Amino acid sequence: MLYPEAQIRLEVPLSPREYADIVVVGPDDSAVVIELKYLTRKWSGPVAGEQFALKNHSALDLRRYDVMKDIRRVEQFIAERPGWSGYVVTLANDAGYWTPPRGERVSNDSEFRIHDGVVINPGPRGWASKTASTRKREAAIHIGGTYALRWADYTTLDASIAGAFRYLIVPVSLSE
Repeated sequence: MLYPEAQIRLEVPLSPREYADIVVVGPDDSAVVIELKYLTRKWSGPVAGEQFALKNHSALDLRRYDVMKDIRRVEQFIAERPGWSGYVVTLANDAGYWTPPRGERVSNDSEFRIHDGVVINPGPRGWASKTASTRKREAAIHIGGTYALRWADYTTLDASIAGAFRYLIVPVSLSE
């Protein structure tokens, strides 16, 4: 074990209404807050003798918003806690997350794109003006740091469109 003295806590309350998925606390009270996203496309099959049946989350625009919101939340958490750092970790089997859009078309969620190679710059990010219901995700998100997003291969379970999994790890920092 690399850090046997570290404490790993799940669903840690960081404010009365917000929780961190994972917090790893070191012996010196430094900590790493980790937010997780698992974005799935429908897939089923056996893996190492265990049967899986993943649901289709669809609504990629809302899920991209959620990833961006987690980046902002981690920024806020570490800003309020000296000695803390953070990460947002996303695992997906839907290429719609890591594949850049075709052409120059602007979509309702253009400011929430998280595809491979995109750079998220500081500032507010919001929906296009004629966006329909966003299921309680109307608020703009103010990102404080700059993040160059790079997806990496995780595993390929089969040759189907949903059989390839990739991950995105965003080290969150304070730029403001």
